[in-house]
Amino acid sequence: MKKLLFALFGLLVITSCSKEHEPLPTPQVSIEAPAGTDPTQPIALTLGGTLTLKAVSANTDEATYLWEVNNEQVGQAQEYTFTATELGNYIVNVTVFNAEGTGNTVGCEVTVYGPYHTGTFILNEGNFTSVPSSLIFIGDDGQVTESVYTKANPTRKLGVTAQDMCFFGGKAYILTQNGKKAEGFDGYLTVTNAETMTYVTDYTNDEFSDLSAPTHLAVVSADKAYIRDGRAIYVADLKNRKLNGKIAGSEGALKIKMVNTGSKVYAAAGSKLLVIDPASDAVTKTIDLPGTSSGIVLGKDGNIWSSCAGTPSYMVQILTATDAIGVKNEVKDINLSGGWVPSIGLCASKTDNVLYFWKDESPDWSHYDYPIYKHDCTTGKTEKFISLSETAKDGNYLIYGGMGVHPLTNQLFVNSIKGYGTDYLTNSIHSFSNQGKLVKTYSDKTSFPAGVFFKTE
Repeated sequence: MKKLLFALFGLLVITSCSKEHEPLPTPQVSIEAPAGTDPTQPIALTLGGTLTLKAVSANTDEATYLWEVNNEQVGQAQEYTFTATELGNYIVNVTVFNAEGTGNTVGCEVTVYGPYHTGTFILNEGNFTSVPSSLIFIGDDGQVTESVYTKANPTRKLGVTAQDMCFFGGKAYILTQNGKKAEGFDGYLTVTNAETMTYVTDYTNDEFSDLSAPTHLAVVSADKAYIRDGRAIYVADLKNRKLNGKIAGSEGALKIKMVNTGSKVYAAAGSKLLVIDPASDAVTKTIDLPGTSSGIVLGKDGNIWSSCAGTPSYMVQILTATDAIGVKNEVKDINLSGGWVPSIGLCASKTDNVLYFWKDESPDWSHYDYPIYKHDCTTGKTEKFISLSETAKDGNYLIYGGMGVHPLTNQLFVNSIKGYGTDYLTNSIHSFSNQGKLVKTYSDKTSFPAGVFFKTE
């Protein structure tokens, strides 16, 4: 009997000890982020911003924490505040340990962008000879930042009479017609960080001395760009800071923005469209158009579209795969000539298969009328879209410096001024929905705008 009692007692002790040493459960971990932020998806943060994250584990008592950013330890509290001090991609991990030291890790991805990551850029010529160019940025929240370049680089000034802007490899490239006119001004071409607009380098008038009043730019690699002036298109060696002559056959290229598809560059030259190969810097094909080009753009369909002046006028599709003419839509009752400008502000939506352009229908030099038309590339129909005198009604009806369609919001941005002389100081930037509704007007911000630009172009 005693042996039986001892056996039962021993069994109870063993069972009790077994329960006491049963391992604690592995922590179930999640990250809690501020309202409106999903930590399971990549998180965007603007430079200088902060993000407070909290580790949550419902099944763990006496938990301890270890936070790491890109594998470097940064904190041991339940909460961690990430501060965006540098641009880049970051993996933020937190490991939650139970009392026995068993841990489980979960993480989130944070990308830090600059203040100019997405939005609309308006480039200003300034005074033709002496006042430096300037840059305006309109964020997608509608907030306007003026004098962007000067704010990012207080001791520097853009060259005189800005003409064109493009983006490549995380950098912004700004071309000016007159470059350095006095001490403290940048040269013909300025390069900045595209996120922060901080200065990277500039190319002086002496380095690009063969140029004469350049107007348009296409950056084809980190080391090479094409620059158009009144005579031809030149090859700019950005690495060795010199020009490598002009592209044969590019003489007569029009004062119209070039289109860079990545594998080819298209440039208008009268009633011809030049196809340039960036590998050889040669015109590989010349496409005959049914009239003088007054604009070329990359359409939503991935092909080139050119507005061609004449009677009749046409909107012409050039297939980028073959460089053959595809659709040729006749535009009735409208001559697509840009006159002395020579552009009609042709721009394309990235959402709808449509093009926009303006037409100067002013009765005289004191009464401006620039209605904007919409061309449906699918149906071939052209119709009046808006008239500033009927929608904006602010007296600034002379469209100046191009238009552009925001690639994300699909809003059309239009620059206009009251007139020439000192009247250019009275001006507007308008944004319109794709239905022609006036969304917003920004008054008296520009100084002879040169164009509307987006990073996707």
